[in-house]
Amino acid sequence: PTLKKKWHLPMPMVSNTDIARIINSEEIQTVLNPKKTPAFKKVKKLNPLKNIKAMLHLNPYAAVVKEAEEKAEAEAIAK
Repeated sequence: PTLKKKWHLPMPMVSNTDIARIINSEEIQTVLNPKKTPAFKKVKKLNPLKNIKAMLHLNPYAAVVKEAEEKAEAEAIAK
């Protein structure tokens, strides 16, 4: 019994409680749109100052510069 007059508890819309079976049924699945796949995979941005591969992708001449710097540093240490 409720305290309000002319008011009743709302009745459930779905009488069958096995909703997973209903959703996965062939009748429902044939009407649904196919699952969408992502257009492309997100790639993490790399810092070219810390990552040599990223630097070479942007500036192929960086390998020559780095090699020259290492050679000059080795000569400075040898002296």
